[in-house]
Amino acid sequence: MKHVSELFKPVTRAQKSYQEKLKDPRWIERRRSVVAGAGGICQSCKRKGPIDVHHNFYDKDRDPWDYSDGELRPLCRECHESIHGLMQSFRAHVVPLMDAGSLKILLGALSVGLKFHRPLFVAAAVGTLVSDEKEIMRLASAFKSK
Repeated sequence: MKHVSELFKPVTRAQKSYQEKLKDPRWIERRRSVVAGAGGICQSCKRKGPIDVHHNFYDKDRDPWDYSDGELRPLCRECHESIHGLMQSFRAHVVPLMDAGSLKILLGALSVGLKFHRPLFVAAAVGTLVSDEKEIMRLASAFKSK
């Protein structure tokens, strides 16, 4: 089994082209739809204002507009930057120390976090660890059944 830190790679040329994809009319329309569906309100702090659309996880085989509403979160810039800061810190300080056993422990802790903390931050943490949509759905089902 791969060490969890192997899941995270430095910025590549492919990721730079991702920025170009964010200018694609399909993403622009998808983003507009997600923001409109939330009434222009941040789904974390509930403030109204300029809204970003956060991907809870990334799948290298999908384009930015190919995610369902449940995989995207409308967030104000402050909350969006906060989530990315938390994810970056998590990757830098926690992921290098993890193996399969510690990942299992972390997932248990996340299930507790879902009960007592903002689900959006917990979802972002899971998204840093697991990029496969089927695995995320399996984990979500396991959390619901507890």
